[in-house]
Amino acid sequence: MAAAPRRAGRPRRELKGVSAEANQLAELLLEQIDAAGLSVEAVHERMRSPAFSVATLYRRLRGELLHVDGQLYLDAVLEVCTPEEQREAVRERAEPLLGTFAGQRDTAAEENDEPSDSADGLASELAAARAEIKTLQQELLRVERERLRDERERLLASAADTEKTGQVVSAQAMRAIAQLGEEVRELRRALGSANTAPGTPAAARETAPPVLHQIPENPAETDTELETVHEAWRRMDPDGTRTASVLRRTLDTVLDGERTGRYQWSQLSKVEKTYFVSRVERELSHEFDQVGGQLMPFALDGVEVGIRYSSTGSWSIPREAVSKPCLLVRMDDSRAQCSAGLVRVRPEFLSESANRDGKRTLNRAGLAAVRHLFQQELPSNVLSGLSEEDRAAIFSRTSGQQRVEELLRRAQGVAIGRTAFVTVAKQAEGLKRARDARRSLAGQGIIVLGAVHDHAKALKGLGLPSLRKGELVSLRLVRGRPGRGGAPGIMLGADRWVPARPDDPVQELPYPYERLISPGATGQRR
Repeated sequence: MAAAPRRAGRPRRELKGVSAEANQLAELLLEQIDAAGLSVEAVHERMRSPAFSVATLYRRLRGELLHVDGQLYLDAVLEVCTPEEQREAVRERAEPLLGTFAGQRDTAAEENDEPSDSADGLASELAAARAEIKTLQQELLRVERERLRDERERLLASAADTEKTGQVVSAQAMRAIAQLGEEVRELRRALGSANTAPGTPAAARETAPPVLHQIPENPAETDTELETVHEAWRRMDPDGTRTASVLRRTLDTVLDGERTGRYQWSQLSKVEKTYFVSRVERELSHEFDQVGGQLMPFALDGVEVGIRYSSTGSWSIPREAVSKPCLLVRMDDSRAQCSAGLVRVRPEFLSESANRDGKRTLNRAGLAAVRHLFQQELPSNVLSGLSEEDRAAIFSRTSGQQRVEELLRRAQGVAIGRTAFVTVAKQAEGLKRARDARRSLAGQGIIVLGAVHDHAKALKGLGLPSLRKGELVSLRLVRGRPGRGGAPGIMLGADRWVPARPDDPVQELPYPYERLISPGATGQRR
């Protein structure tokens, strides 16, 4: 069968391979492209995540450096241009040519075993050029990786938002996310190759994770970078309260209670949990105003730090984090606890097996090496601490105002934040609904206090926790009577009111009670 006419493209130039075999392999590749009726640009576009530019492909098709990576380009061209049933025959034609390349490389290596004095200068220039190329490769790959990560986060956020509105995530969006994940993995492999010393066997380059930091040969030696990161973190967040606030804020954002009515981690979908992890990295960077390095999203005092999150204590470590200091964050929403630690992710600290992305988990030695930073209470969403019966009673109400009032009736004596109110009300004005509830709840003997000045004194008099801006607390009161003079209480006008017992009858509070709270008076009787 006659070959299809070659499509218009750049005119072919003279072959420039180092040997006749390299030129013959170039002709073989061009033959496959011509048979497919494609231009070189079209071939490049159809390759799956190529690690080389179209200009590099043109050079290989002129025979340049085919003796170095001819197998790579042969496989790439065959996959795009040659029918599967014909590929084996083409590979048989190429096999003797590729075999001669190995011999040529060995001969060149033997000839270079005894460098002459005149070659010393060239060797130095070559080493400098290689170092410059390596630096440029790393920078280009870093920029591309950041672009892919941002695009993947955008798609994940879009998919998460689609799930929240009850729609089905399109197959096209999920394919795009999977393709971006594959591109990120290809970039990681390419960067690993850029960091591999010349002469490393191909098999070793394919399987070994890239060494991105020189680990001290003696593990007992002081790890100055880890010490630097540890001290920097202790300065920024000594007790973990800032990190806990970031985790709570990020979780509430992804839960999106105002629209969905959700209030805990277990209600998130798998896509949303993935999005949460990537968003935590970004929010921590913003909270502590830290700019990432070449590979890691976080940098403390000039040291690149990886951030890994887990809800179970089993952290997945990607290849680019191997040998780097890593911040391990854990959050248990059901127990309202969070913690963090630091570890240098040494290869011997990782499990033998890896997942499809090449991520491995910390083994026992790795977990034992983690340096504890803090354990902190997670700012809780009060809905998580209620019983199923109470939550069912709250969400069974038909209007947002009724649900907010039911929440204040059933969650007494604890601080309730804005997030819980908007989740229950399913509207942005949830906190206003809570303030509006004061009148109707006063008829049931329930006082609702905030963080304003006079309310703060009443909180102290009633033995309630202090509140932050945007928080409210409710409590049922009754008038004090003989035998309860030592109980905490407040003065509302001329009467002393104390916390009610379950068997106390309902007594209506005077309203508006804000004007009746005696400044500085706690109602304690002597």
